[in-house]
Amino acid sequence: MKWYALDVALAARAREAVEYALMEAGALGTEARGEDGETMRVSAYFDEPPQIERVRGALAEALRIYGLASSDVRETTAREVADEDWLAEWKKNWQPVETERFIIAPPWSEVSDDGGRIVIRVEPGMAFGTGTHETTRLCLAAIEKHFSGASFLDIGTGTGILAIAAARLCPEAIVEACDTDPVAITIAHENARLNGVAERVNFRVGSAR
Repeated sequence: MKWYALDVALAARAREAVEYALMEAGALGTEARGEDGETMRVSAYFDEPPQIERVRGALAEALRIYGLASSDVRETTAREVADEDWLAEWKKNWQPVETERFIIAPPWSEVSDDGGRIVIRVEPGMAFGTGTHETTRLCLAAIEKHFSGASFLDIGTGTGILAIAAARLCPEAIVEACDTDPVAITIAHENARLNGVAERVNFRVGSAR
């Protein structure tokens, strides 16, 4: 399958407006890359050649809505993108996430637990959560600082990172985790098994009710 990309050079302040415009113009997703702090590049991906006039109209409207100047969009370049094994490429570039007490890493990476940190192996599959999102890091930091080991409830567990972290940090704790997505629960349970805590975390499909 052939993919198409539209690369837009822009002022950094216009990122949100440009990404909004490109999605309105039919993009399936966007990727932003910083350059010098003031300018950046946003790439939008399409499954068919983008309609340039539609893109221009969407950009002009978005800049108007956001109160930005037309000069905030500097250059637009179209290109074809060869189909690749995107999952393999993503795996190759996924780096471990480190906090004070935890290292979140994919099963295929080589990491050391020297220093006493807890290594948590995560295979995301089709569930949300690889440890890279800032909210996950903040929650891990909160577990490190405040969790005393009594009981722990992980609502919307995704890949199970937080529940696994609690179970690894305090083996005596009662840990429960839920998610409304059955696929996520299957993946979370497998990740718990991968980390040796499958018997210490009660995963279930559902919400906090």
